[in-house]
Amino acid sequence: MPPFGLFKQKARKMALIVQKYGGTSVGSAERIKNVAKRVAQTRAEGHDVVIVVSAMSGETNRLVALAHEMQELPDPREMDVVLATGEQVTIGLLAMALKNIGVDAKSYTGWQVAVQTDNAHTKARIDHIDGDKIHADLKAGKIVIVAGFQGITAEGDISTLGRGGSDTFAGGRRRPGRRAESRRMPDLYRCRRRVHHRPPRRPRSAPHEHHFV
Repeated sequence: MPPFGLFKQKARKMALIVQKYGGTSVGSAERIKNVAKRVAQTRAEGHDVVIVVSAMSGETNRLVALAHEMQELPDPREMDVVLATGEQVTIGLLAMALKNIGVDAKSYTGWQVAVQTDNAHTKARIDHIDGDKIHADLKAGKIVIVAGFQGITAEGDISTLGRGGSDTFAGGRRRPGRRAESRRMPDLYRCRRRVHHRPPRRPRSAPHEHHFV
């Protein structure tokens, strides 16, 4: 009979892992390439991997400043249209970086997934996440990269979740009204210095591994 450790090792190889990278971790082309290498290593260990990324460091502030140059009090709907572009850049660049090192990856904006939200522009709340596309790509052996700061309303408008929205998306399966598809998302969150096994906003007693990203 195999030792317990062997069973544990096999279980880890079957894991579905969500890694979340903040703006600092993807703040430059070089850092995005480093993230790609780390993600590729996780995939090479046999895991299915979903990546949630923020906009590059400083990009959201730049977009907010541009919006205020156009309108003193920017229209919330149009502000979401502008802010959503920050993460769209990151997901595309990370997908390219992975493909460049021979790893198949596919990027999705929030509305492509789709992350369904209410109509509270710039501070929307997730109603549910349709995981069909994500699970189909994972089954095909691809790494899935999602812009976690954004979603889409019932009317088809782009919405954003506000500051920390990427963390909210990564924990989307815990939110009320979630669909069954999103319940399969795991409880692993990667931020700049830690790998969390509970959402980052949970108490500090949550188990974690120190890990520099």
